[in-house]
Amino acid sequence: MKRIGNIIFTNTINLLRTVDYHHITISILCILVAMPLIALIVLAGNNFDIAIWSHLLEFVFVDYIINTLSLIFGVGCISLIFGISTAWVVSRYNFFGRKIFEWVLLLPAAIPAYIVAYSYTDFFEYSGIFQKTLRHIFDWHSPDDYYFPEIRSHAGAILVMASVLYPYIYLLARTAFRATKLSLYDVTKLHNGYQFWHVALPLSRPAIVAGLALISMEVMADFGTVDYFAIETISLAVYNIWFGFDSLPAATQVAFFGVGLILMLLWIEHRARYHQHYHDSWQDKNKLSQILCDTVSIKQQIICWIICLIPIFLGFILPVAILISLLFDHNAWTDYQRIFNAAKDSLSIAFVACFCILFVSFLLVIIQHYKPHRYVNMIINFTIIGYGFPGTILAIGVLTAVAWFDNIISFVLGESKAIIAGSIAVLIIAYTIRFLAIGHGALLHMLRRLSPNILNAGEVLGYGFNHNAIYIILPLLKKAMITGGLLIFVDTMKELPMSLLLRPFGIDSLAVAVYQYAGEEMLDKAAIPALMIVIFGLLPIIFMNRLVR
Repeated sequence: MKRIGNIIFTNTINLLRTVDYHHITISILCILVAMPLIALIVLAGNNFDIAIWSHLLEFVFVDYIINTLSLIFGVGCISLIFGISTAWVVSRYNFFGRKIFEWVLLLPAAIPAYIVAYSYTDFFEYSGIFQKTLRHIFDWHSPDDYYFPEIRSHAGAILVMASVLYPYIYLLARTAFRATKLSLYDVTKLHNGYQFWHVALPLSRPAIVAGLALISMEVMADFGTVDYFAIETISLAVYNIWFGFDSLPAATQVAFFGVGLILMLLWIEHRARYHQHYHDSWQDKNKLSQILCDTVSIKQQIICWIICLIPIFLGFILPVAILISLLFDHNAWTDYQRIFNAAKDSLSIAFVACFCILFVSFLLVIIQHYKPHRYVNMIINFTIIGYGFPGTILAIGVLTAVAWFDNIISFVLGESKAIIAGSIAVLIIAYTIRFLAIGHGALLHMLRRLSPNILNAGEVLGYGFNHNAIYIILPLLKKAMITGGLLIFVDTMKELPMSLLLRPFGIDSLAVAVYQYAGEEMLDKAAIPALMIVIFGLLPIIFMNRLVR
């Protein structure tokens, strides 16, 4: 025991020698930011309610798992078809309108899935204009005269989600296809092989899997679509268990099970390609993106147009057209005061959240890149995993952590008072946890492209680390901060479950307004805030495409 104690003491002293005040400050900041995640772990590990779990396992838990996995599988398959086919077409073939399709194919990413679900339901349901037109043309009088698939179904949810989530795969696959060396395609031609199946797809597999992982997490976190279509997934189950059984621990345990499903699927795929390696040669600069793509015939151009137009039509043109048509209903403009207040609240909260997330991200990446430390990096990596959790789960963690802080503050002040709970700070904290990975990833990616000698040059001139970080590194990260800020801004505007559960009294948002109007079957009134969310999402999509090109 004495020897073990000496080893622990020696390792602790060595660890403290490698830590400076920057590491300590960042560690404290990460722990404070990650308190909701720590609260989730504490909640999940305590108060295991046998009665609730017995009921779940006997009646509904298997359905939760099956519905969630089938949604992930279905959305993933259709997204793969849409994303890979369009990425290959615009990367490999030179046809009329290719440059326009390059950025138009990203537009569905600006529309939340729940808005597409609301618009599709209004258009395709039995009382919608599409089926009315069919009955008028073919003189049908009742549902017994014809069959039409139900849009509020499992298949409908898969189509809706895939129509707006495929850009994750499209963007990454397009970048991977264009980064592949042309010589590899030439070798495939010499051996009478297929360039797509034998070269492009295998080499782009890591990028495609990364996009598929993002889609899986988005499907797992979706609340508005599955709630509107009444599909019992794990995300909706958390909400139902929280309010139906009044049990935060059980809801948290179900949430961790859902996150575990995603991690297990990613681990299986990673093991499947564990021994597959490919190293690019830096001497060969001859990439597909630098070579004129194959010119195609008129017939092939039509095929390329069809491949590109189908996902654009399903994910952007049709839902936007439906929303615009709903504006002509006079009832859509009767509640303009609430919409104006919701837009004002959404914009102000989004701007504040962007500033907080970018500020924290900048501090994290500066220390992680220029003053790396094994244990500090572990704490930082734990802090940014909030993006993998559904909004309903993080809302539980935020409420629990805020209650802890309020209890500490009340103990210090000597009076029982809710300082943070019920304020707008709760929503800002939740957004910071949820979208910190976006800001962190954008800044770290740009930081790794800078020369490692920049800080050394500043130190030679006599300036310290803090001065160099603020006056040298920060200006160089301006473009990355703009990009990350725009993406955070859009995701904040679209976020539904956390806004619904954590917004203070008297505070509204566009996403909540759309959800409540749609839940009350007033889609005409939901059209205006829905279109505002779409418009606010278009700018980052266009800007992101310019950066990629």
